[in-house]
Amino acid sequence: MTERVVQITLGSTFRATWVSSGASANPIVYNVLSGSETLVSSYAGQSSGNGHYYVDAVVHSPGLWQGVWYSTVTQNTYVSVEWLAAFPQDTDQPGRYITWDDVVHRFTGFGDIAGAVKAASHYIAYAEAEIDAALGARFSVPFSNNNLTVRDLAIDMVYLRGIRGRSEEYKEIKADVSSRIAALLDGSMVMVTASAEVIQASNEQAWSSTQDYHRVFALLDDTLLLPSSDQLLDEALERGYSAG
Repeated sequence: MTERVVQITLGSTFRATWVSSGASANPIVYNVLSGSETLVSSYAGQSSGNGHYYVDAVVHSPGLWQGVWYSTVTQNTYVSVEWLAAFPQDTDQPGRYITWDDVVHRFTGFGDIAGAVKAASHYIAYAEAEIDAALGARFSVPFSNNNLTVRDLAIDMVYLRGIRGRSEEYKEIKADVSSRIAALLDGSMVMVTASAEVIQASNEQAWSSTQDYHRVFALLDDTLLLPSSDQLLDEALERGYSAG
């Protein structure tokens, strides 16, 4: 019995094949099993001639599955097992801002760390989320995918995650990424899109319904820490009380 791992895209048809060296197989089926070996779906093998068989199958949930061929040739039963790693991302469009190709075109060594599907689910999605989280306090997120500044950061961030603990480059790239994010947040650096549009950090502060009143908490005697009289009056007026 042989086993291999096949990366497939969630919800998309993939083709599984079986070869019997020219002998006819009957019956021949391809079963998709869960990790606990529960039958999920079953397909009858289709002959393409000269002992070659295939099925077009699909997996609808992410995770690791088993694809198992059961075939009978001249009263002998054969079993061939392959593992199916199903990922939700399309390998051609794994991220909101960048693709696997963007990363390996800049850092060729990243191709040895992760293939397109693994990069999408284990690196790119989280790197883009980290960038949104870091910049979300001063910019509207998510960004457009033509934002060159964000794309540039995302490429470096993905590679940074890939080489963590593996390369001396890590500290240098980490410092560079951190300094650029800090500059964007403090306004000393702006973003630029592919159409040369400039995007600046917002200076707006979080709004509070009590921001215009004197604060209640301070380093004073606790007998003096009372709610603002202006605030109490405004709340009374809102409830219909007269100011007279």
